[in-house]
Amino acid sequence: MPQHARAKRTLLCLKREKGRTPVNIVIGGLEEATPDWLTIILSQRGFLLKGKVQALKVTRIHTEQAHSIGYFLAVEYTANTVLEGAPTRLYLKLPKPDADPQNFVKEAQREIRLYQAFMSPQQVLPIIPCYDAIYDPHQQRYHLLLDDLSGTHEQPAWHLTIAEHHMAQTVEALAAFHAYWWNHPQLNNGIGELPTTTSLTQELARLQGLYPRFLENWKDQLSSDDQGIYECLLDALPAFWERRKTLQGQTLIHGDAHFWNFLYPVDPQKHRTYLLDWQTYRISSGTDDLAYTIILRYPHRTKANELGWVKCYHEGLLRHGVTGYSWEQCWHEYRRSTAEQLLVTLNWAGWASNGRYIQRALTGFRDLACNELLHSAW
Repeated sequence: MPQHARAKRTLLCLKREKGRTPVNIVIGGLEEATPDWLTIILSQRGFLLKGKVQALKVTRIHTEQAHSIGYFLAVEYTANTVLEGAPTRLYLKLPKPDADPQNFVKEAQREIRLYQAFMSPQQVLPIIPCYDAIYDPHQQRYHLLLDDLSGTHEQPAWHLTIAEHHMAQTVEALAAFHAYWWNHPQLNNGIGELPTTTSLTQELARLQGLYPRFLENWKDQLSSDDQGIYECLLDALPAFWERRKTLQGQTLIHGDAHFWNFLYPVDPQKHRTYLLDWQTYRISSGTDDLAYTIILRYPHRTKANELGWVKCYHEGLLRHGVTGYSWEQCWHEYRRSTAEQLLVTLNWAGWASNGRYIQRALTGFRDLACNELLHSAW
């Protein structure tokens, strides 16, 4: 179908849907992201009370992702427009035109489903404001329409230099997000899935299958004691993972909480920190995100500052409403999560830079005496 015909079809469908919420029509490409389309979206979502979008202009294109393309858009409204939080800058994420759906469908479905779940509580969550998130299983297409925060937020310039205020903002954002989803009724009920005995058995077999390649790639950097730690952890995983089968004390985690999956406010007095990129979320202990950030990603970790950051996280959970979760529980779970960072490095066996993360994971394991936990039922 020609591009202009697809755009006309989308607009006609949207107009037929006017008056319903949400407008459940996916666009097929940038050419369908018209002022009329955005007017209807923002009106239906309650952001545009009067007037309409007059023009949309692409200011920048982000092409670095393997299967998606992002368009930064400037929005102009008519003079009589009345706004209720409507944006003037947007980020539109679409699949690349030549992308094979088999390479992105599963992740796209999960990400769109989560942003749809974020719609109602997004004012209280540290997630980028979302104006539309649609996936069409028949067309195997999606679009994601987010606020463009590039004018008010920043990211670290270099992964080996992380400012202390960025670390503090990271810990606070994780605590706020985890506290909201703590024992939430939507967990394992539309949002995330608890692992089963079968899925955990399959995951263990997958990790055991990765270990020989990992050992071959990194044997020159691994002492016999290092190898023994990995092997003891793999042996202990069936018992270690038993608690993952229940929701008690669990939350929704990001799953890849490194510093470039956060947007940090230039002015913290006016704006908050946001998490982005939600392809890897899952149900787990919140300390899994925290340990990943501190153990693997924070280049300035020491035993002293680590304890301080975990205490800040625990205090943040309590401040945001978590109850019945003691400091002793939090620290114990953080140590367990630290042990599991070794598994992350198994998954990164082929990465040229993995040696750095292997040493960080082993250091964390030893510093926190994680060997004591491998056969602990709690």
